[in-house]
Amino acid sequence: MNSLDLKLASAQGSSTLRDHLGPKGVVVYFLRDFGCHTCVSHAAELGQAAAEIKAAGFGLVAVGHGSASDAEKVRSRKALPYPVLADPQHEAFDAFNLGKVLGYWQKSGVFVLDGEGNRTFGEPSTSPKAGLDLPVLLAALKGA
Repeated sequence: MNSLDLKLASAQGSSTLRDHLGPKGVVVYFLRDFGCHTCVSHAAELGQAAAEIKAAGFGLVAVGHGSASDAEKVRSRKALPYPVLADPQHEAFDAFNLGKVLGYWQKSGVFVLDGEGNRTFGEPSTSPKAGLDLPVLLAALKGA
């Protein structure tokens, strides 16, 4: 299955990554968990860069474990200007090789997909702090 077609949940119903494509693709940030403070801080950091990401031609979405209501709580609490989606069955996490290390430590990361669903940027991270390097991401988007 193409990664763009994975079904995810939101407070507004189901969604796919394809629904959030910009002209050049989509940036997908995976939160380890909706309760991970580092991940939520990264989501807020992306929110501050959302206009720059959009100007570069990319859509932006965050995905996390949990329910659609948990996703909406994070989005509204941080006033994020982009959708936060839930992956309760872990299908998107699995598709992006974001399993658990030693059966416990959830991987996170940020990825860029082009309009065909090909990954043009991103690697899984076992450290929450390493899950987002915004200057590197923005440089990659400008070079796309």
